[in-house]
Amino acid sequence: MSEKADAMECVKARELFPAFDEQKFPPEVLGHLEGCEECKAELSEFRALSAGLGSLATADIQPPSWLLGAITERVAETARRRAVVEGARRQMGRVTTGASRQLGEHRVATGSALGLAMLAGALLFGRTRKHGVKAAA
Repeated sequence: MSEKADAMECVKARELFPAFDEQKFPPEVLGHLEGCEECKAELSEFRALSAGLGSLATADIQPPSWLLGAITERVAETARRRAVVEGARRQMGRVTTGASRQLGEHRVATGSALGLAMLAGALLFGRTRKHGVKAAA
């Protein structure tokens, strides 16, 4: 049999490993397992892994004793940080509100002036590039 055919048989056999009860394997897979050491080794690893995973389902896993304290401290630290941030936001909200009232009607004028300045800059920049004039650095 060619190496490629052996590889195909290995692939087909390994696809059936999840049903590793020998009674569920077709006779040709059992025959392949008798002659293929690589597939035997892989089936053995699969069985060990499956048994290990199966034992996890019934295992009583206890967290380390320090974990609860670490989680509690982390939650408390997060709450303290949020309180500081929230306090700063409230304080900034008061400052911003006061500044906004002072600006009031000047917002429209300020925005218009900024827009005109940007338009003039764009026109000037376009003109200097068009005429080959180097802009001052």
